[in-house]
Amino acid sequence: MNILNDPQFREKFNHIATQSDLKLGIGNLAEASGLSQSQLRYWEQKGYITSESGPKKNRKYSYGILIKVLVIKAYLEEGFTLATAAKKAVAHKQMANTLKQFVMDRFAGLSIVDDVPTINLGPVADHPDETLYAFVTPKGTELRLLPNDTGK
Repeated sequence: MNILNDPQFREKFNHIATQSDLKLGIGNLAEASGLSQSQLRYWEQKGYITSESGPKKNRKYSYGILIKVLVIKAYLEEGFTLATAAKKAVAHKQMANTLKQFVMDRFAGLSIVDDVPTINLGPVADHPDETLYAFVTPKGTELRLLPNDTGK
């Protein structure tokens, strides 16, 4: 059995992806982002990023904050102001959350169909006897509705 097809594995993966409590110190965040610690403290002072204080008042940042910092930095490099870059990073996160929700809701497993790796996206409401598959090839991704027993 392919572990990615196991509903329990997918549930555990979703929990880890959304509830992970792994944290970075400010030095690690600075190193990973290429920004200085003083820049990060300034962004935090302005409310663009947040940290949790540890027992010795050390700043601890989630991996989500690392992603946000990298997105803000990318927008700054495109010429946006810090305030605009931070707003765009919030919108970026909303879109990323939408995509993540879609994947977690629709991913039903991986299969080989007609010798092509496919992503099973589950049934479609108006077609109870068919399953939606995404065929991923070097030329691109194609969606097909196929009979339910195709990807077994």
